[in-house]
Amino acid sequence: MANTLKLGAGKWATGKDTVLSFNDENGNFKPLPFSFSRASSATVVNQSGLIETVGSGEPRIDFLGNTKGALKLEPTRTNIVPYSQTYTSGWNFDNSTIIENSSISPDGNINSGLFKGSTASSRHNIGISNAPNDSVTASFSLFVKAKELRYLQIASANTTEQYVNFDAENGTIGTVGGNFSNAKIENYSNGWYRISIVSPNQYNGYYISLVSGLNATWLESWTMPNNTDGLYIYGAQLEQGIYPTSYIPTSGSAVTRVADVCNQTPPSGIIGQTEGVLYCEVDVKSGYDTNNLMVTLSNGTNLKQIYINRSNGKLEFFVGTNVNEMLYVSPSVLSSGIHKLALAYKQDDFAVAIDGVIAHTDNSGNVPTCNKINVGSHYNQNLPFNDRVNDLKLYNTRLSNSELAALTS
Repeated sequence: MANTLKLGAGKWATGKDTVLSFNDENGNFKPLPFSFSRASSATVVNQSGLIETVGSGEPRIDFLGNTKGALKLEPTRTNIVPYSQTYTSGWNFDNSTIIENSSISPDGNINSGLFKGSTASSRHNIGISNAPNDSVTASFSLFVKAKELRYLQIASANTTEQYVNFDAENGTIGTVGGNFSNAKIENYSNGWYRISIVSPNQYNGYYISLVSGLNATWLESWTMPNNTDGLYIYGAQLEQGIYPTSYIPTSGSAVTRVADVCNQTPPSGIIGQTEGVLYCEVDVKSGYDTNNLMVTLSNGTNLKQIYINRSNGKLEFFVGTNVNEMLYVSPSVLSSGIHKLALAYKQDDFAVAIDGVIAHTDNSGNVPTCNKINVGSHYNQNLPFNDRVNDLKLYNTRLSNSELAALTS
């Protein structure tokens, strides 16, 4: 077998506008740099487990729950919360206060807020009400850490009982009311969790309420007893989309993070023109949009391409010269976690392997001539991936099915 390109697998080398891959056949190291672009700054979790900001054009190697790191690739998103870390403007308060700069936040600085109740026997909450449109799907997220209190609720800012309860100490989710979906709580460093919800519309904004437990009702948040205790919060984010993306800091107005783009046109021999294998290992943490290309081989058009895609959560494997062709579509939605995927191609001899299992074979079809590789997008940078690529490999020979199973195990 000829492994002609390697990217990642814990061996990351990045620079301004570039990500290094390589060919090391026969012990000879040949660098194969990918071009990288992103016309904005962005955040990533570094090796110390802290959120850091990197500049425009700098690739992000993300270490959240991954000691080897993964290339983080996301679409364009905008955080419309104007003040994500301070609370002097754009926030509403009901019998509560926030003491700014109270504790070390997930970025390692003393800039998180202490969210406290009051002596009033009433609702103890804060509200964000700058949602621009009440008819789009939105994701709201916030970093939280327990202090004297540990439970809080995210609820819609109207009379419909839409809410989710969270435990900021044990990282668990309680009662979910109404049609909020995809509630998540994700562990960060130093006792911090990121909580998030997805709603089919923005409900004119959201309340963040202190509650007594995971089974609190929507009405309980309106009748909390006298309690001046609190918990820590940091990094509020409201974005249009069906999953939350990496944190986008704001300090007075909405901020947009532009999509990550990674591709190369490799030298002759790297992409197998008559046969080969496309392999990737992905770390699935987020939700999904309609189409998310993990890796694409193409000739620069949508008529000749080989790709692995996630479409509405299901995997798609494509080899063809026509946009209507499709080699295989998985029967179920891809679960969260790490997955190893391989697509073998040769004239009238194709196979798909998913996590050590040969999921599909086909003995009829042509192999398109390709000269370009896109990681995390289509040939034209559209349909961006929204997760992490741990490892990418190309082979210019068609591995056997047993080799494919071993490669993806």
